[in-house]
Amino acid sequence: MCASSYQAGKATSLWLDTTPQTSYPAAPPEMTVDVAVIGGGIAGLTAGLLLAQAGQRVALLERGRIVSHVTGFTTAKLTSNHGLIYHHLVRHFGQERARIYAEANEAAIRQVAAYVEQHHIDCDLQRIPAYTYGVTVKDAETLRDEAAAAASCGLPASYTVDVPLPFPTAGAVRFEDQYVFHPRKYLLAVAEEFVQAGGRICENTRVTKIDEQDKVCLVTTDLGEIRARDVIIATNYPIYDPKFFFTRLLVRSSYALGVKLAQPFPAGMFYSTEESEHSLRPHRAGTVREIVIAGGGTHQPGHGGDTVARYRELEDWVRGILPVQSIEYHWSTNDAETYDKVPLIGKLTSSTKHLYVATGFKGWGMSHGTLAGMLLRDEILGRDNPWAALFNPNRIESFTSPELVASNVHIISTLIKGKIAGYDDSVADLSNNDARVVELDGKKIAVYRDDTGALHAVSAVCTHMGCIVSWNNAEKTWDCPCHGSRFDADGQVVHPPAIGNLAAHDEAKP
Repeated sequence: MCASSYQAGKATSLWLDTTPQTSYPAAPPEMTVDVAVIGGGIAGLTAGLLLAQAGQRVALLERGRIVSHVTGFTTAKLTSNHGLIYHHLVRHFGQERARIYAEANEAAIRQVAAYVEQHHIDCDLQRIPAYTYGVTVKDAETLRDEAAAAASCGLPASYTVDVPLPFPTAGAVRFEDQYVFHPRKYLLAVAEEFVQAGGRICENTRVTKIDEQDKVCLVTTDLGEIRARDVIIATNYPIYDPKFFFTRLLVRSSYALGVKLAQPFPAGMFYSTEESEHSLRPHRAGTVREIVIAGGGTHQPGHGGDTVARYRELEDWVRGILPVQSIEYHWSTNDAETYDKVPLIGKLTSSTKHLYVATGFKGWGMSHGTLAGMLLRDEILGRDNPWAALFNPNRIESFTSPELVASNVHIISTLIKGKIAGYDDSVADLSNNDARVVELDGKKIAVYRDDTGALHAVSAVCTHMGCIVSWNNAEKTWDCPCHGSRFDADGQVVHPPAIGNLAAHDEAKP
């Protein structure tokens, strides 16, 4: 992500700061493969490796550097304890499908742990319990129900009042034998193994178009064209969306701090039932003193207001509950989630034969992304998989979500308001390190004045569906308030679903 005006610690993730940058070449002008995987995060790399090991010719395409976007900014909790999920699944999907969700995520966790052990990967893998905890008396009954539902799905879950946090709680659901790890160390090793298995990684390769024909898929990039029998779209939010997944996906921004404490942190990862979704988890690399990653501040992109304040609020929260010695890192990310709380993994549409998608992981991409790779491998190779029906992107949702309806009404309202709102017509009074949307000659222009006084002016119209972007003052990005696309100050795409950059505009410059 971009540098932040929040000043505590380094403006990057712990994972990116403690691993080398990759330098795989860009795609050639022409290439033919069996499978093209778009997206170099945990889902894409896992799928690519498993398919290459099965003898498929695979090319993985990444618009920047691998493991440097959503996966590079995760909090890296490798767990099947996904908050208050299992009671919901039993109620809306039934006991059997809830069990499948649990089984699939546990299988993904074991896949990572076994691979680390088999290949002797130094990725700071640590087995610890995972807790979903409450902070009010009302939470206790909900947590008991959740623990019972999780246990009924065969998970190592129980309700406990013994929560090893240094502040009062209302009990928790505890899962045994879960993991934390360094996701980038793990995935860089996966990438190396993928290449050794015959796979090809193409960095700095931006996909601009996907066309499924009768016998071949054509993937157009900014460098040429790739012919593939099958294509996997693993870009967090799909960059190709004929199914209109944007009507069923909600994007959330969240924030993280890497902090050093004055005393050891309890053995466990912790996730709250609060609306702000606070989380805590330790990270220890060898004998290096541990860093605790604190997460929270969740909101819809483009609706965060003063996003620097989101970091400050998270800092105030963690300082209020833990003996913070220093803040070492800060970062933010966007996650896509579905309204029925189950990811979309499989054939892109009911009529497509060779296009696949993996999206909607919410904040649980380490397990969901891994199981996506496992499931997509089986689907492409024609193997039966008992998970397929549950995660099928074309499933009929088992219930009507008021949140789904409300969100889409909100998105339409946001689009219309952005189009008809009044905007300033001058940037003369714009201060350094400030930004605004202006309207000049009927054009809505997003203007940022950097700390040297230079102006950066781009179209304010998101290239995804035309919503008017808003300024994110923490990350210095233009964020779309409709579907979460993010662009840097010069209009370059930082986060999908947008593919095209925001066009530069000289009209706003005096």
